[in-house]
Formats: sequence, structure tokens, C-alpha cells
Amino acid sequence: MVTIYLVSLFAPLAALWFGHPAAMEWLVGQWSSEEYSHTFLIPVVGAYMMLLSQSSQDRTDARSRYWGIALLVSSVLLLLLAYYGNMVSLYGFSLLLMTYGIFLVLAGWEAAKKNWAALVLLLFTVPLPTVLFKNLSGSLQLISSGFGAWMIEMFGITVHLEGNVIDIGTMQLQVVEACSGLRYLLPLTALAYIVAVFRGASLVRGLVLLVAAAPITIAMNSFRIALTAVFSEYVGINTAEGFLHDFEGWVIFFPALGLLLLLNWAMSNMAGANDEGSDWKIVPPGGFVNPLAVERQSLSTAGRPALVAVMVLMIAVACMPALLPQKKILTPSREQFALFPLELQEWKGQHQRMDVVYRNVLPWSDYLLANYSKPGGGYVNVFVPYFPSLYEDSYTHNPAVCLPGNGWVIEEQGVKDLPVQRAQGKIGIRINRLIATIDGKKHVVYYWFQHKGRVIANESMVKPVLLWNSLMEGRTDGALVRLTIGMDSVSDMPAADAALEEMAMQMLQVLPRFVPS
Repeated sequence: MVTIYLVSLFAPLAALWFGHPAAMEWLVGQWSSEEYSHTFLIPVVGAYMMLLSQSSQDRTDARSRYWGIALLVSSVLLLLLAYYGNMVSLYGFSLLLMTYGIFLVLAGWEAAKKNWAALVLLLFTVPLPTVLFKNLSGSLQLISSGFGAWMIEMFGITVHLEGNVIDIGTMQLQVVEACSGLRYLLPLTALAYIVAVFRGASLVRGLVLLVAAAPITIAMNSFRIALTAVFSEYVGINTAEGFLHDFEGWVIFFPALGLLLLLNWAMSNMAGANDEGSDWKIVPPGGFVNPLAVERQSLSTAGRPALVAVMVLMIAVACMPALLPQKKILTPSREQFALFPLELQEWKGQHQRMDVVYRNVLPWSDYLLANYSKPGGGYVNVFVPYFPSLYEDSYTHNPAVCLPGNGWVIEEQGVKDLPVQRAQGKIGIRINRLIATIDGKKHVVYYWFQHKGRVIANESMVKPVLLWNSLMEGRTDGALVRLTIGMDSVSDMPAADAALEEMAMQMLQVLPRFVPS
């Protein structure tokens, strides 16, 4: 079954490589990152798992090939959805379903059940959806910052923590996405699964190992952050900065792996000597001679018609872009934010410039950053980045995600309905409202996504709306609208809400010139 396993994996990869360069570019880019660099070893480990479970009784179950065909059809639909809907995160799931489908067509359902461990292992090659990745990274940043600050205090160093920014006086440490710990968590989770399989662990022990990867990662990552601060305090900032980079790789990963193996050893001892999983299962019971002999005839058991059908289908997948209509993304005409009015009834504004370091790396093509004020109405900061494609990381600048990463502490989060006047009368438009604190100062924030004249508060609804409009009209552009007021500029909370509501109403009237409907 090893040959069938490898054919099932590399045939769809070849189809994507020759026919869908955008899919392969995204997948290879993900696999080349530090978070997913371990994925290149997973097919090798999976093939070895297949070899361990090989037997002379393996036969192809022709009746279950229909399940494989159903998976192949589903994978093609996901591929088309990823391409036409610009939902690149679906490329990984499409490849996985294609692999599973081919394996079922060539080997059958019984072989899939027998080799489930190797097939499930392939899940660890699929990059996380970007929304989940960013949210998980943001949560890990805050948790690692908190534990890191606690560890620093254990060394007798005074610490001031604001979100993911650790201030120890001599230097400030910002736990950014690269330091969140995902580059340790993802490979460590895959290794936890591999250890559980080769150890013959029970379902409960396997789940414990998988779950334990997260706290182990957080503990080791927090320890690295704490040591960086200690080096800064007692050795020097330059040494600490060098240490931070040198200590990010395998030096921190191997102790984490050691803790995982120690946990597995402890659970084995607790299970007792009679535990069926007390021995490592890394060699077939009769050695490798019999599995290798069976492997030489594995493709012949699949049947020539099935092999030909798989080859024809993969060629068809590779040729799809040449046969299907080209994807069209429209770029609507719009006014630049440099022309955005600085007078909105009684509100007077002043444009602000964003730091070059942010302007050059963030995915928006145009932005509005301005401070508006009116007598007795406080000061409202307006930030509106315009995205040619809201798919491209726009959600990462959702204030609920990005503000905590910049040292803000969110105290309250909810929604608010604005009574907007339309031709049919007043209607309620729902937006997001949160209260956050930074440097001891409290702020109120209103924000929403705006796409094709539609106000969207729920982040999970952005992608479905975009998908429909990109398929029907080729429109993926839009903006994030964020209004912020400091409580030190108004008398009380009702005054802050009144000012933000008034500014939001003004923005909704003017924005269609700059965020086209």
C-alpha cells in the first residue's frame, strides 16, 4: 500500500503543479514557512506507517471505489471554489480530499481503515485557514506574554505588561506573531500524534499527548521570552537581541519534545506493565521481508482500469484552467482618501500619516487616517484602510484582533444598532462596539467592514458575502472602518457613544465615494 499511498499523494500534487500554479505557489509558500516546514517529512513518516501495517491479505475493495469518486468530485469543487472565490485556504483541503479519493479508488475502504493512522497524519500537512491561524497566533501572543512576564518577575525584575508588550525598563519586548509559539506548536502537535501511533497508545492517551502539546509550547515559549528579558537586564540589550534569534529554533524545540516524551513515559508507567501500548511499534512483527514482497505487487491489486481512471482524472484537473472561464476581478473606480472631506458638518478633521514601516508591508492600497473634533464633542480618530481584496488579511486588522496585539486590553465587546435614514425610512445597521484601555487610558471603538455598499459587523459573514459577489460580479474590494474616541476627551460614556454615533452616520453618507457600492 506504500506505492498506492505515494501515488495518491503525488498525483494530485503534479496536477496542481502543472495546471494550477497559483494553488501550488500558495501551498509551497505555506510549507516553506517555519510554522509548516515539518510537513515535508510527513509523507515519509506516513509511508513508513503504511509499511508497518502491510500484510499479504491486503486486497482492493472495488465496491468502495464510489466513495473515492465522491471525494474526488468534492475535491474538484473545493478547488474551483478556492480559485474563483479567491479562498486560498481551501487549496490545502482540496489536495487532501483528492489524496483520500485516489487512495479509496485504488485501495478501497478496508485498506483505508487498516491504514487510518497514515491517512490521518496527512491532516497535519494542511495549512490552517488564515482566520484561524491569525486568531490562534494572537491568543498565543497574549498568553505567552502573560506567562513570560510572570517568569521575569520570578527573577526579581520589575515588569510592566500592556497586551503583548513587556516593558522591563532597559528594553521593551513585543511578542509579535513570529514569537507566538505556533512554529513550535504545529510541529509538536504532529510529533505528539506520531509518538502516539508508534507507541500504540490508546485513544485517551493519544488525545492527552495532542492536548499537552499546547501548554508545553506555551511554557517553553514563555521561558524563552523570560530568558531574553533576563539577558537584557543582566548582560546587555545587544546580547539579548542576538539570543532571541538564536534561541528561536531547535534549541527551544528539543526540550519541548523531551517534555512530550516524558509525559508519554509517565502515562505508560501509570498504565502498568500489562498495557498493550508499552512497546514501541517501529518494526513489523515478522520483519520487513514480507511487507516489501507484498509492496511489489500492490499496484497490480489496484487494477489497471482504476489506475487509468485516476491518471485521466488528474490530467483533466490539470487542464481545467484552460477549459473553464477565466476568473475576473473588477477594480471599481473610486476617489482617493487624500480627497476625503475634512469637514463633516460641525466636525473638523486633519489628515495623519502612517509610519512608513506599516505603509510598506500592510495589504491595503489606500487608507484614511484622520483626527476629527468639534466643540464639546471630543476627538474622534478615523481609520479606514481600503483593500483591493478583503480576502488578503483584512480580518487581521479587525480591532478585536489587532488592538490586543498592540498592547490594548479589551474590557467590553458587543454590537450596536445605528438608526440610519434610507429611502424606505429608518433602518437599523449593526456595527461592532468595544471598550479598550492602553497606558491607563480608556477608549471606545466602533468598527465594521464595508463591501459593495453593505455594512458587515460579523467577521464570519465577510467571506460568504465576498464569495458570492466575487463569483457573480468579480468584486472583492472593501474597507474596514474604525472610529475611536478617548474617554479623556468627553465627559462620560453616553457622550462618547453620541460622538461616535454621529461620526458613524456622517461616514456612512460619504464613504460610498471612496468605498464604491
